[in-house]
Parts: sequence; structure tokens; C-alpha cells
Amino acid sequence: MGHNELDNPSFTQPLMYKLVHGMQPTRDKFRDQLVSEGIPAETLDAIEAEQWAELEVAYKASKTCKYAVENWMNDTWEKIKEPTQYGLVKDTGIDLADLTRIGEKIATLPEGEKFHPSVVKIFKDRLRSI
Repeated sequence: MGHNELDNPSFTQPLMYKLVHGMQPTRDKFRDQLVSEGIPAETLDAIEAEQWAELEVAYKASKTCKYAVENWMNDTWEKIKEPTQYGLVKDTGIDLADLTRIGEKIATLPEGEKFHPSVVKIFKDRLRSI
């Protein structure tokens, strides 16, 4: 089975998602195990607080971090971007207006129906990208 970032398990696998949603999170299970093995809850709380603080510092730093294109663009990427690398772009014989109309149709939800807000957002974003 393939994967798509837009997949939402509550849409694609509602029964399994319902079961998973009702399970105890792995983190909580592991924490319970550590406490049962004698590690004080206070020690775990301190570790958690320290980790959250470290993540928060990194998150705040990410908001002001500036990257120059040169830092991540390299010769390999430039070669991949080269449009003629795999041959010249060919005329498909399909008019751009026809392709646009097809794209708009497949990116538009049927009227008069009720859809999950996430699905509505996905389709609006797709429509805007045409």
C-alpha cells in the first residue's frame, strides 16, 4: 500500500483508527514500566521538563533562523532541477485550457454534500494550485 501525506487514518482506516485511538500511548506505557521498576516519577518529570525546555529553545530559534540558498543548494540538486536532464519537454497535444478545466473539476468537491473540514481544506488548496 502506498502512503500519502494527506492520508488521515480516520478517513482511510476508521475502524483501526478507533482501536488505536483508544490505546494507551507508548510513552505512557513506558513511563509506567519505568516507575514500576523503581525509577521515581519525579526523576522522569525532571527529564521530561528538561527535554521540553530543550525542544522549546530549538523551536524558538527556528522562527528566526535564516538560511541562504547556498547552504542547501549544491551541484547534485542543480542537476536534478535541470529540465532537460530527462529529455526535452514534449507537447502533449492537449490544450492548456483543457488541462486546467480537468484539474479544476477533479479538485472541486460536489456541491450540496458535507465533507470533513480537512478534506475541504485539501481540495481548496489543490484548486488554488491550478
